[in-house]
Amino acid sequence: MKERSAVMMIVLTFITCGIYTLVYAIMSTDEMKKMGGDIPHWILVFIPFVNFYFFWKWCAAVDTLTDGAQNGVVLFILHMIGFAFIAQVLAQGALASKS
Repeated sequence: MKERSAVMMIVLTFITCGIYTLVYAIMSTDEMKKMGGDIPHWILVFIPFVNFYFFWKWCAAVDTLTDGAQNGVVLFILHMIGFAFIAQVLAQGALASKS
């Protein structure tokens, strides 16, 4: 997994008014698929209500790829309550340490 600065991820999220969270979801999906993650195509991010399924699978893949070091349910809850950028920073840290 490509190394990304946690601080820059948070800064970019605020500068782009949250658009970076979508960009990161797309980039990380491709990277996690290469690592063996079972994630649907990233286009589902843009379909209302179906995006919940995408993020559930995305969080489950993080849990699987980190061997449970990062809990997928916690990441999904963070996504759902509006703290997707925090979930992504946590996932990035866990995935980067595994690869």
